Amino acid sequence: MREIKFRAWSNYEQKYYYNIGLINDSIYADLGDNYGEEEWINIGSVFDDDYIIEQYTGIKDRRGFDIYEGDIIEVEEKECQYNEVMTNKYQATVVFREGCFKLVEENGLMDMIYNKADKCKVIGNIHIRRTSK
Repeated sequence: MREIKFRAWSNYEQKYYYNIGLINDSIYADLGDNYGEEEWINIGSVFDDDYIIEQYTGIKDRRGFDIYEGDIIEVEEKECQYNEVMTNKYQATVVFREGCFKLVEENGLMDMIYNKADKCKVIGNIHIRRTSK
């Protein structure tokens, strides 16, 4: 079964809250320590334009990082053509459309993320751009 979890981007604070819960139109974040202590704080409302809620896709990239809606992914595919290995590298954004998570390239082409999971690497997201590692 797929793990269901969310993160929230705060436009005001320019940061992510991980380990959030959604209860009665409110967003709660666990700000506790990493030793099992929980401290749930109400950080805002789902109707507040300051927060953007993004869902975990249920899959990890090739390095083991969780892939969320809104992440920018680098896809590297290799194929053999005429006894030569060709590498195709491109970037796409993770979106939720038509009932599933998809990769959308800049040219508008879409593919199911599940078809590319082993070829994906999270390089940033729509809010913060990380450098490729």
